[in-house]
Amino acid sequence: MSDKVGDVCAVCNKAGTRSCKQFKGSRYCSMTCQKEEWPTHKLLCAVFPGFKSSSRPTDEHYRAILFPENDAKPRFIWLHAEWQEEDEYEPKYQSVQKRELADTIRLCHRDTFLMDGSKPNKSIAAITATRSGQYHDWRGPLVAYGMKSLGIDQTRCRDLDMKDFRDVADYFLWYEHKPGPAVQVPTGKVVEGVRINCLGDRMLFDKPQFEAIEVPSGDLIFSEHDMSDIAKPLSKIKKQCFFICLAIRDPKWAGRGLDYNGKNNVGSVMVVRKNKKALAPLHVEALCRYCRYEIRPILAHSIGEYAPDKPLSKEAALAMVCRPTFSILWYKLLDEKRKNKENADAPFPYDVE
Repeated sequence: MSDKVGDVCAVCNKAGTRSCKQFKGSRYCSMTCQKEEWPTHKLLCAVFPGFKSSSRPTDEHYRAILFPENDAKPRFIWLHAEWQEEDEYEPKYQSVQKRELADTIRLCHRDTFLMDGSKPNKSIAAITATRSGQYHDWRGPLVAYGMKSLGIDQTRCRDLDMKDFRDVADYFLWYEHKPGPAVQVPTGKVVEGVRINCLGDRMLFDKPQFEAIEVPSGDLIFSEHDMSDIAKPLSKIKKQCFFICLAIRDPKWAGRGLDYNGKNNVGSVMVVRKNKKALAPLHVEALCRYCRYEIRPILAHSIGEYAPDKPLSKEAALAMVCRPTFSILWYKLLDEKRKNKENADAPFPYDVE
């Protein structure tokens, strides 16, 4: 292996004998490795010539990489050298190539991106889509910038280039990666879903308890998800009814207040229909009420909580989880909303096309 990090192959760490025509610093040991990196390299390579040192706005600006949330391609930017230490990831070790970095790369992000309504980051999804597997749910914009040397006492920023982009891309490909089927970049198609905001999100961000959201049709919630136990009998009521999927977006980032399958401190939850038909906040509010005030007492009776009554049999309890009992609650909820002069505009859940 070459003594200099910049002289090794970007893919396999062997001596780099080939280079990219646009950016000579990207080195490869063979055409095979160059082709392997091309799907990621091409996302940024073409714009690099426009960010030469001669175009630097001031001596206090450094070349950084922006990963926008609404664009499938990252881009170089000139970043003024002011920063805050908190809320940053700091890759110092190339976990894919298994080597130390020559200098520090920092990733800046919103510290609440998993619970503040930030949209999935399309430019990072374009990187992770180059290899199969499941990846961290990066949301909102991110910025990568460089610091001279390693350790905790860096005092100077530095420009990032295409070699650094490879290291950052490998970090995204490594972080919380789980082997699995290929993940597609979210398309423009979205599904109308609902976010049940936990108490923390409602208090900190003034969110409603039931919030309408748009979910990319390729989101993993439709293929890799948790399903509540009550969704199964509900799905038998009528196939196009509430056959729902729930996703808990990294509980350690979320607030408190929702109890899901006996777990505390879960945080906010996203709810969609598995068949990708529209789901309205009022639908989910009705379902939550139905589970809590109608089904829960029935299940409690079946395990003997209403002694001295003889507990309902499992079959009898499940038979009461049906369309008529849900419909009764639905219309009660609409009446309550109208009396309180609240929004009651939502189609009957069974009639959604």
